Amino acid sequence: MNEQIFELLDLSKREVKIYRALLALGPSSIRVIAEKSGINRGTTYECLKALQSKGVISYLPKGKRRLFSPASQTSFSSWPRTNSVTWIRPLNS
Repeated sequence: MNEQIFELLDLSKREVKIYRALLALGPSSIRVIAEKSGINRGTTYECLKALQSKGVISYLPKGKRRLFSPASQTSFSSWPRTNSVTWIRPLNS
């Protein structure tokens, strides 16, 4: 995925690692995401909350657990129009 997109989304290096892990894994638990990204579970949880507030990921309740997954590109439409046009263009290039 294009590094410019991560910069435009204002993601930290840890958030990028976690997001990439989610792209590779699909819907996953915090434990699995932490293992794949190499980041401890507490930090992973905090980063997942930040990514969720930015609209980059979503979660699905599964019993008592949550499965996190990357948001689809269309769900980024809630971002301001100027940001959407700027970062979607490189994806379509």
